[in-house]
Amino acid sequence: MNNFLSRFSISIIGLCFIASLNAQTAGTLTCVFTPTTPAGSTFYTGTSKQHALSAWIQTSTGTFVKTKLHFCCAGVTSDHTPTWSSKTSSTTDAITGATKIGYGSAISFTWSGTNVANAVVADGSYNIIIEDCWNHGTTGITTYTFSFTKGATSSTVTPASGSNFTGASVVWTPASTIGINEVANVNPTINVYPNPTEGVFSVDFNNATNIKVFNALGVIVYDEKIEQSTTGTKHIDLTTFSNGVYFINVSNGINSSNHKILLNK
Repeated sequence: MNNFLSRFSISIIGLCFIASLNAQTAGTLTCVFTPTTPAGSTFYTGTSKQHALSAWIQTSTGTFVKTKLHFCCAGVTSDHTPTWSSKTSSTTDAITGATKIGYGSAISFTWSGTNVANAVVADGSYNIIIEDCWNHGTTGITTYTFSFTKGATSSTVTPASGSNFTGASVVWTPASTIGINEVANVNPTINVYPNPTEGVFSVDFNNATNIKVFNALGVIVYDEKIEQSTTGTKHIDLTTFSNGVYFINVSNGINSSNHKILLNK
């Protein structure tokens, strides 16, 4: 009997371990970064700071998941974005466009935790790879990596500025946990206006217990608890903060909703 119970316990533990490994949490990842002008760069002939730019999600072991950004000339991706080209040619759900002109503007994208087949991928460690190419050859191209963990727990990563980027922020917000209770499983709704804002804006919400505002570095600049999960409006003043992109998170302790707002005074 003891041996049977021992084997039974081990089997249950093993099943739980496998279930944990195979967890597939849906959610939203928001990435913001600002490419900076490479020092002493020589750009493509006849252009003003013209550069190709790609960003994609891959596993920590290097398996491609999904492209999120691809700005490049048609037909020349193999030498303009060779690392991205070696992984894939897929731009499903990606923001695409012609070769970018100039540096210094914030760029952002979101990821729903899915692959190109729109299936939610397994939880675990993932990398955002960003490739920037401003000239041919190894002296005119660079890649940098932002690592994050996709799972049932929210996480914010604020990579330190590098030689080719600044203001980076990676925020993963998991979707609801199934089966807690009917009310809590309803995602909070949110409406933010005006957007862009000169500083003061309103947040209409429903089924929420907390409102937070993050800057592009993931720092909380506003945090207010709501006594009851109810419907209401909050007026938020960011006039003392710098212009830029901010992220509003409204939660009820289990689920959350996110919204991006631009402060432009």
